[in-house]
Amino acid sequence: MYLEGGVLFISGRILVVDLLKNRVPLHLVTGILVYRAHNILNAYQEAFALRLYRQNNKTGFIKAFTSSSLAFTVGFSKVERVMKTLFIKKLYLWPRFHATINNCLSKNEPDVIELHVHITPKMQSIQSTLLDVMNYVVKELKRLNKYLDLDELTVENAVAKKFHKQLHLQIDPIWHQLSTTTKQLFSDLKTLRSLIISLTYEDSVSFYAMLNRLRTMEYAMKAGGWIMLNEFENLFKYARSRVYTEKNELKPEPNPKWEALSEVLFEIQEQKHKKKDYENIDKVLILVHDNHICRQLKNYLTMGANEYLLYEALKKLSHNKEQKTNDDSRKKTKDQPSTSESNTDEETEDTQDTYVLTLSQKCVEGTQASTSTEDIKHQTLFEECSQVSYIL
Repeated sequence: MYLEGGVLFISGRILVVDLLKNRVPLHLVTGILVYRAHNILNAYQEAFALRLYRQNNKTGFIKAFTSSSLAFTVGFSKVERVMKTLFIKKLYLWPRFHATINNCLSKNEPDVIELHVHITPKMQSIQSTLLDVMNYVVKELKRLNKYLDLDELTVENAVAKKFHKQLHLQIDPIWHQLSTTTKQLFSDLKTLRSLIISLTYEDSVSFYAMLNRLRTMEYAMKAGGWIMLNEFENLFKYARSRVYTEKNELKPEPNPKWEALSEVLFEIQEQKHKKKDYENIDKVLILVHDNHICRQLKNYLTMGANEYLLYEALKKLSHNKEQKTNDDSRKKTKDQPSTSESNTDEETEDTQDTYVLTLSQKCVEGTQASTSTEDIKHQTLFEECSQVSYIL
């Protein structure tokens, strides 16, 4: 594969393994492009791969890109350490409104179609409740720290990721002077922000399990008091209603983005049937945020929404049922460590092959053009590629 040449998109883990096994002819590599350069200090595999490349190839180029300039302002000598890890000597700052960048991007404008997905009414209730809780935390922070300049600390700004970095730059010099309650409130603000993001990123079962982990006596003792609010009880009620019905029957609510993705894939299949072009294989590339979302989409496309959510519920919510019936089944406590170890092994195996399987999916050929759009939303359209083992 490497000897064929061309441009290759490789993750750090796979590249390091191939470099250590001498599968990559480094003397023939023209250069390496690094994306999200601000994370190179935490990405040890990518940094190790670059070191191996530079040790064996002194003439090839290394170019790194990042769109988060604010990330370089956090920490001590962040720019210098990043450039040293990347083995680069020059730093260029090019804003998007620069004339050169604007002209370059305008020459090759992509044909972009944006799909605006509306969240469900239950998700809207959860989102508004989380914003109310964040408003309470922000007011508590301003009440306890009147000597701090927290005018920009609002609920709208607290949702943004960059604002938290700016806030840390302001608070880090006096962090040791803050009270324990103030530190915990800042931590709670991050927790609430992660819940708002997880509302659209995670499925309904995973989000409900995440809230269950916060609803413990230990976290309630150290939290800033927002768990004792009525809003948190409403939040838990809304999250539970997305998983269980009023009759306490398991019926998880699918993520709206899944349905939008299925509609796009079904539209591609429908257009192919209309053209009656069965010889050429259409390849669809789906780019996601991280490996976790990659594994989530792989399971959804291969298992279907209902089966995948049922699988997640049995894996993540069965532990809570065991805790409730713990008093009635004390005799089975000896068998529980073995099952928990097996579940941990299964999760580890899923984590190891998450993003590889998604890149090698293919559509099922038996999809009929007469199938309705509502039926296709929860239908399994893909199967796992059997040639992944040969790629690794």
